[in-house]
Amino acid sequence: MNKSSMLAVLFALGGMLGAEDTPPQIENFKGRYAPVTIDGSRAFESQTPMTLTAKEPIEVDPAKTYQLKGEFKAASPGSSFLYFGLIPYDADMREIKAQNINVLPGTLTELSEAAAQGARTIRIRNAANWKCVPARFYAAFGADKAHRDLPNFNVIPIKTVNGNEITLSAPLPEAYPAGTCVRMHRAGSSAIYSAAANRALPAEWTTFSGKIKGSGFHPKGGEYYDRFRPGTVLVAPVIYFRKAGKETGKVFFRNLTLTELK
Repeated sequence: MNKSSMLAVLFALGGMLGAEDTPPQIENFKGRYAPVTIDGSRAFESQTPMTLTAKEPIEVDPAKTYQLKGEFKAASPGSSFLYFGLIPYDADMREIKAQNINVLPGTLTELSEAAAQGARTIRIRNAANWKCVPARFYAAFGADKAHRDLPNFNVIPIKTVNGNEITLSAPLPEAYPAGTCVRMHRAGSSAIYSAAANRALPAEWTTFSGKIKGSGFHPKGGEYYDRFRPGTVLVAPVIYFRKAGKETGKVFFRNLTLTELK
């Protein structure tokens, strides 16, 4: 099995890369889960709520098409929901979060005054389209009209918007001169949930999959689950099991793959 046909078989379910006698390598992933045998088939058991993230990222080429796929079920129907996707990273292993690429249209402007290192207040020339909901919006410094700054890691959460005066929730890590371009960004999903986003888990084995290709950001400030975030070079598959009510539920999964499609 070469790289062009299969990049990786994740979580070592059913053996790694076809080696049936290879034991599950649970130590390769973050989160609590345990190997189990169900109907003679090797799988894993976890519970809700739980996040499982692959420790070793996989290199990808956004120009190619990939399919993320896996089998899941819950101990009882209606007890659990599934998020299954990819956490993107740049070449320096910096996680590309939603706020690094979620541009709010019509918010590009400039600093009207220099901003000192450590400052928590900045003044901009035009805040007409700026808004403020705590923990959801960010000021992105060094913004570019053609979006060549994306992913932008110079983002600071916004606390309040009062006219053209913006109060930040954290001090500026560096100084910025007057005229520096700044834009508003929005927080969003913790990962690219290309295979499942808040899908109810049935009590029988069910395959969840999704294709992903290309790179881009939503022009209206939304999110894409079928393409990589700008700057993506590496990805780490991630699973989040959400409980449906107050009670913790058992969940099972197996045969998780990330495949490059021809």
